[in-house]
Amino acid sequence: MLSSKIEIILPENMKFDYKEYNLQNKLNVSKLKKGTKYTWEETNLVAKEYEGYLPSPVHYEPMLITSPVKFKMDDYGGSMDSWDAFGKWNYELNQGRDVLSVETYKKIKDLTKDAKTDREKAKILYEYMQGKTRYVSVQLGIGGWQTFPAQYVDENAYGDCKALSNYMYTMLKLVGVKSHYVLVNAGRYNDDIISDFPSNQFNHVILCIPQEKDTIWLECTDQQQPFGFLGRFTDNRHVLLVDENGGKLVKTPEYTKEINLQTRNTQISVGENGNALLKAKTVFSGLNYEAREREIYKSVKDQKKFLHNTYDVSGAIIKSFSYKVDKSEIPSIIENLEMDIPKLASVSSKRMFLKMNLLGNTVYVPKKNTERKRPFEIKRGYVDIDTIKMQIPETYKVESLPSEKNYVGKFGGYATKINVDGTNIVFVRKFYVEKGFFAATEYMGFYNFRKKIKKADRVKVVLVKKTD
Repeated sequence: MLSSKIEIILPENMKFDYKEYNLQNKLNVSKLKKGTKYTWEETNLVAKEYEGYLPSPVHYEPMLITSPVKFKMDDYGGSMDSWDAFGKWNYELNQGRDVLSVETYKKIKDLTKDAKTDREKAKILYEYMQGKTRYVSVQLGIGGWQTFPAQYVDENAYGDCKALSNYMYTMLKLVGVKSHYVLVNAGRYNDDIISDFPSNQFNHVILCIPQEKDTIWLECTDQQQPFGFLGRFTDNRHVLLVDENGGKLVKTPEYTKEINLQTRNTQISVGENGNALLKAKTVFSGLNYEAREREIYKSVKDQKKFLHNTYDVSGAIIKSFSYKVDKSEIPSIIENLEMDIPKLASVSSKRMFLKMNLLGNTVYVPKKNTERKRPFEIKRGYVDIDTIKMQIPETYKVESLPSEKNYVGKFGGYATKINVDGTNIVFVRKFYVEKGFFAATEYMGFYNFRKKIKKADRVKVVLVKKTD
């Protein structure tokens, strides 16, 4: 059993806000000679075993969050009684740090002289910044809060998220493009902020450029990030947009399952000895772009090692591979792969047994848990589509094909089709995941759904030798 106790002692003229979640006991308030003591105490807390896919702890754990109403940092006083007030303090904290030299101004004006739209100007300057600067965490001055001046970044070619975002903001301002400093709780697996509790729940800064039809969002710390693409680090969450009028909560873009695509076309030629040649072209787009994003900048040796580990086809020999990158605002990476696969097929005197789904058998099955205690959440959806065309030896014919599958439910869907065209077997597989928040009682349904798909992915075809 565990227990926890928090005491906050404040003078009479100091106020604070708090928010409670899942507490057993009530707040105890006691008056002191020179102030007030606030006490929260929780007892008989039971340590819980780890469970996957956990949502924000506000849904299941005892939790207390507090925040001062008025505060002062260095010489900057502020308030957290509203998002507007907190944004105003942040704006004032960074005032006067958006100045660049005349020489730099002339350079960026020259860079953008042929740009016809704000988007074109922003893209040119974003890629210029990526090529010039690098990310370094700078904890000087009011570290973690106040940006370094834009001129400092220009001269030293580095900065943290605040400094790099401010540098980009300043360049855009000088060419007449309005943008906004944005506070965000960043992290691939981080939860959204508590939107009805104004307080500092942020750990990162990005930039926002409002447009008539579609807002542009910029991650300024990554030298390789596609222009206008946020990715899992800051997607689909509440953020605080800051300007001269104060702060305003808005949401970053959500990348839906229709955007997060992985499409693969595979051709396999099988010889009479069971050896095979495989050629595959895979397109990773939307958030699936991140599945290969870091690999494309590695050495050929490390890329090859990654492919072997990822696809794990027994005995496979990689003959060639390549990557082609499209850094549009919904980016994609094309992976071309060619492999020799000795003994792909198991060959007997008359029959040949073949695995069809060599590269796409990657569905994760979570740990079985019939006594799940906490809710679970699938944060993002995606779609995988595989089309496999297998050419079999002319001396063989199909004896047995796997049955087609079609599973649809709240956690996603799975469907396969298979047909024979002469010496070609064509297998099409579609698997998609639905995002959602689910009760603990639904967990075994999720487990069984994934387990059923994993089993269906182990499809085999049986061939038999033709008789004269």
